[in-house]
Amino acid sequence: MGADSNLPSVRFWGDQRPPLPDW
Repeated sequence: MGADSNLPSVRFWGDQRPPLPDW
C-alpha cells in the first residue's frame, strides 16, 4: 500500500500504482 492508500481507487491497484499525479 502506497501513500495514496487514502484513496479507495488506488486501493484496487495495490502495489501497482498507475501513472497518476502525486496527490
